[in-house]
Amino acid sequence: MNRFAQILYDKAHWVFQSDETIDELRARFSPDCLFVDITAISPQPQEGWAYDGTNFTAPALYASLVDAQSAVLESLSIAAANAYVAGFTSSASGTAMWYDSDQDTQNVINRQFLIALSAPAIYSATQFFAGIPVGTTPVRAKASKTALDSTKSVNLLNAAQMVTLGNDLATGWAGVKAILWTLQAQVNAATTIAQVLAIAWPGA
Repeated sequence: MNRFAQILYDKAHWVFQSDETIDELRARFSPDCLFVDITAISPQPQEGWAYDGTNFTAPALYASLVDAQSAVLESLSIAAANAYVAGFTSSASGTAMWYDSDQDTQNVINRQFLIALSAPAIYSATQFFAGIPVGTTPVRAKASKTALDSTKSVNLLNAAQMVTLGNDLATGWAGVKAILWTLQAQVNAATTIAQVLAIAWPGA
C-alpha cells in the first residue's frame, strides 16, 4: 500500500493510502491535481504540512481557533471534491460494481441519463458512440472500490440501466454532501483547537 499527499497552495491538503501508483493517480484525477508519493518519507508528512517542491515542513501550531477551523474546513472541502470523482457503487448492469466518476464520465452519465429518462425510445434507437452498439452507453467499472484499475471493464448500458446508473451517481453525490455538511457543522461548533483538529474526512 502506497501513501500519497495531494498538494494545494504549497501544502499537503489530503494525505491518503492507495494501492495505485503515482502515474495511475495522475491519470485518474484532473491534470491540475498534484500528488507526491510520501511512502518512504520519515517522519510522515501530515495534512497541513508545507511543501516547497522537494521537502515537507511541519506547520507551527494554529494561532487561534478561527485559524484551525479555516484550515480544517478547507481540508474537508478538498476531501469532498476528491470523493466526488473517486467513483461510486451501482448495480445498473445487474451486478454491483464500482464505476468511474471523473468529471468527463460524470458529464457522459448525466447527458445519457437525461436522454434515457425523457426519451427511452430515442435512446434505444440511437448509436451514440462509434463502434458501440445502438442504444447503449459504454461506462467503465471494476468489481469493487479496492480492485485494481487494471481490472476495469466496459459495461454497455441500455436506457433502463442508464437511468439506474444516473440515479446511483446522484445518490453517491448526496452521500458525499451529507458527510461534508455534518463535518462542517462539527468544525463550526467546536470550541477548542484540539476539537477542530480531531475532525477529519472518513478514511483519511
